[in-house]
Amino acid sequence: MISLRQLAGGVAAIAIVASFAGQATAQQTTSSIRGTITDSKGAGVQSAQVTILHVPSGSVRQFTTSANGIYTARGLRPGGPYIVTVTAPGNAPYQVEGLFLSLADTKRLNIALDDVIREEAIVVTASSIGAGNLTMGAGSRFGLDTIEGTPTVTRDFKDVLKYDPNVYLDPTNQNAISIAGGNSRTLSITVDGVQQNDDFGLNNSGFPTLRSPVSIDAIAQLNVETTPFDVEFSGFQSGSVNVVTKSGTNEFHGSAFGFRRSSGLTGGGLNVDEWTYGGTLGGPIIKDKLFFFVSYDRFEGTGVFDTGPIGGGFVNEVSGVTVGQVDQITQIAQSVYGFDTLGFNPSNLSEIDEKILAKIDWNINENHRASFTMQRDKGNQLRPQNTGGNRIGLLSTWYNNSQKLRSYSGQIFSDWTDNLSTEVKVAFKKSPTSQAPLGGTDFGLFRVRVPGGDVFFGPDFFRHANALSNKTLNIKAKADYSYGAHLFTAGYEHVETDVFNLFVPGSRGSYTFNSIADLAAQNASGGLFYQNAVTNNSADGAATFTFKTDALYVQDQWDVSDTVTVQAGVRYEAVSSTKNIIQNTIFLGRYGFDNTSTLSGRDIFLPRIGVNWTASDRLSIHGGVGLFAGGNPNVWISNNYSNNGVTIDSIFLPGSALPPVDGFNVPAVAQNGLVAGDGNVNALDPNFNIPSQWKASLGAELNTDIGFLGSALGDDWNFSSDLILTSVKDATYWKELTCGTPTGTAPDGRPIYSCDPNRFDLLLTNTGIGHGRILSFLAEKTFFEDFTFRTSYSNQNIVDANSGTSSTATSNFGKSASSDPLTPTAATSNYERKHRFTFNFDYRHKFIGDNETRFTLFGETRSGQPFSYTFDDPGRRGQLNIFGENRDFARRDRALFYVPTGANDPNVAYAAGFDQAAFFSFLQSSGLNEYAGSIAPRNAFRSPWASRWDLSIKQEVPGIFPNDAKGIFSIDVRNIGNMIKSSWGQYQQTRFPYFQSVVKADIQGGQYVYSSFPRSSNNRVFSEASTWSVQVGLKYKF
Repeated sequence: MISLRQLAGGVAAIAIVASFAGQATAQQTTSSIRGTITDSKGAGVQSAQVTILHVPSGSVRQFTTSANGIYTARGLRPGGPYIVTVTAPGNAPYQVEGLFLSLADTKRLNIALDDVIREEAIVVTASSIGAGNLTMGAGSRFGLDTIEGTPTVTRDFKDVLKYDPNVYLDPTNQNAISIAGGNSRTLSITVDGVQQNDDFGLNNSGFPTLRSPVSIDAIAQLNVETTPFDVEFSGFQSGSVNVVTKSGTNEFHGSAFGFRRSSGLTGGGLNVDEWTYGGTLGGPIIKDKLFFFVSYDRFEGTGVFDTGPIGGGFVNEVSGVTVGQVDQITQIAQSVYGFDTLGFNPSNLSEIDEKILAKIDWNINENHRASFTMQRDKGNQLRPQNTGGNRIGLLSTWYNNSQKLRSYSGQIFSDWTDNLSTEVKVAFKKSPTSQAPLGGTDFGLFRVRVPGGDVFFGPDFFRHANALSNKTLNIKAKADYSYGAHLFTAGYEHVETDVFNLFVPGSRGSYTFNSIADLAAQNASGGLFYQNAVTNNSADGAATFTFKTDALYVQDQWDVSDTVTVQAGVRYEAVSSTKNIIQNTIFLGRYGFDNTSTLSGRDIFLPRIGVNWTASDRLSIHGGVGLFAGGNPNVWISNNYSNNGVTIDSIFLPGSALPPVDGFNVPAVAQNGLVAGDGNVNALDPNFNIPSQWKASLGAELNTDIGFLGSALGDDWNFSSDLILTSVKDATYWKELTCGTPTGTAPDGRPIYSCDPNRFDLLLTNTGIGHGRILSFLAEKTFFEDFTFRTSYSNQNIVDANSGTSSTATSNFGKSASSDPLTPTAATSNYERKHRFTFNFDYRHKFIGDNETRFTLFGETRSGQPFSYTFDDPGRRGQLNIFGENRDFARRDRALFYVPTGANDPNVAYAAGFDQAAFFSFLQSSGLNEYAGSIAPRNAFRSPWASRWDLSIKQEVPGIFPNDAKGIFSIDVRNIGNMIKSSWGQYQQTRFPYFQSVVKADIQGGQYVYSSFPRSSNNRVFSEASTWSVQVGLKYKF
């Protein structure tokens, strides 16, 4: 029976939680213990008393076993140590010490009692009785010791994730996280149950902030879940990263730290000047009752910029643009237009990031526990634009990307009876974003062509009118009920996201000058592209909308026996959204369906089943299958609200139609040319299904001895392996509607379309194409108590129709290489890393007294970035468009390359002066000759392999106060191989969007005519990722 005291405590705690607004996703923030108490004959002991003590906080939970001896404890703090004590009439007391719990895991703790009566309890350690986790899917758990030992010069918890064989960080792309070959935009990141991935979808890093949203010193544990078959998990397709922060205990603990990186500690001549400092503090407010923890972390630095004009002393110099040309253009901009381009000297541009976290834990009574977290992050990064290859953007095209995070969450965990427990969460998150050009937004974007390249100044095209804010409210309630060998779970979750998105690229005008002389004469000879709200007020192009997801789930976890547990459940999700997309009647007339479709009314069932079998004390096997949905960024849907073709229109005017331009005022002929209803449209397929994919996995964990190595080297090895299979049910895909059916055929058989050359309509729809196979192995052993070795290998085969690399429909459609852009085709994904090896060495020893010295070395070797060989379409500068695409897409060089069989291939002729000998030699050396007589497939080629080794050295020294305090000197080295030899540790690959154009082509008389070989390479050495860097630090810890 529930007592009034229990009820009052629960109601009071729920009221406190409800006073917080916040976002908590379905990912778990706690741990569990479940097991069976048996007597000496193996029979379940009914009414045994199980007492669970969390030693650091003094919190106590008590349970009574069921008729068959089963007990379940949910909502426990991750970590430990815990002491579990069991008492039962006629049996000796039994105590398990040193029990540590992993985040979001259930510890299986079966205890066999002794019927010999004695007063003293039988005391054992958790490791000695084989307490194991009820793992059912692929994933990894990382505790505080691993986090603290990880080599990192950025102090980002992402560096811990790379220990997982199935996680890859892309150092050439903001360290984007790919889990099991998945898109970084389709994963979930939660901190204390609050979703902290970039749910809108603008940041390649996956974070809603520019750097990690939480200090690495505030983290207690983190998990990677690739195939979690628990129906509580949702909001992702590739995988989930689950972080829980530290909490206060009965002892005061904390730290103060400072870290430094500089140019003198970095190779390659890069300009680096960084300081990071802060601290943590946790302890009791009321002993055994109320606890606090706070964290502060501040970063101050300058951006690392390695690319600039010829003669500027940059590591990477753009081809075709000199310092002299930049200076000349800057002088003309100032004297003729009265505009300061800001030149090109990025060395003194500052960046700041500040993180604050505060947490309260409250043991209300033995049956109710509450936790409250407040989190804030604000920071900025400088983003270069229009720079690379033969293009350079002066500082006025760069922008200051400022992002903030405000998060508040509250949760309560209650035991109402021995069998019934509940969890309630309420959370709120707000993420405003600003993208402010360094030169302001009063001027247009100017592109000046010079003989070898292009120079840009003025605000970047996509930053003319750009502002974003999104707010998310999340409410979750679930109940667990233990009945015999079954643990039933039922829950409800509500997620509501409000979005304000102002995105009107080109609203200040984008002008092209075919020479520096034309710039001086105010002659925009290359024309003007102007896009704006039809009122010519960009603010009228903003979109405001709301998404809501309501989920219900039920699940049964059944202990079939002491060694086998089966878990089965289903999750139902229903989506609704505001229906305020403005109808475009012209669109309706063209295609026969409306552009106003939203996600409202769409739903999905997500069935899952998992199993864990403890085959022996040293072998466990796990597996399962289930459907996963979510993770697709809101920006893909936001495109449809912003680009309805009515609110916003665009116009291109040739130079001959323009008056002398001044840059500050868009010519009236352009403003008067905007027509409501005639703009580009992004629409959602009325038959669109929520993107989802099936995932199945089978894995094993084995502890064994390798006899031939002897006891010292061969005993106590841990091996694990997972096979993951994925199959797309519904993936996202973009189609261009103006093209209709093919109107011709190219010499190699691909279709030729007659798309509207000046405008486009993009439809977000589904495809069933896509699958994956991921196989991973891991081996680990500790030698002589102070040296741990860990190695892993993963093999991926990932296939998709469109990798979804960008935030806008135009980029997702236009930056996917294809031979038929209107027909989804299976090909290697951009995110596949065919082979990946990791090596981790961790050595610790106390050479001087009680002060530990620790060396951690992590190495990674992986195959290269997939890329495609394509045509360099002459439409790039408004000339021919041989496959009939819209000019905006044709210029992106995305048409896959046809490989001739030889000099006499009837499909190909060669322009005068074409170097055929060099061309066919290139086909041989590049591997293109394997596709002779056909079109080279998308992503069939790979950039070079890459390897990197990182090192961390930490040395403790005695502290002054209190008695157990320690000072810790640290040195972290990124890419130590590059420090030894400059050619080692380099990341050289084809640049985004991972195309290498081979030749220019035209079609004449039923043949391709190839010209302009060789083309300039799109390969690049990514200097910051490829260069060694050292961070030195000092931490005082108590």
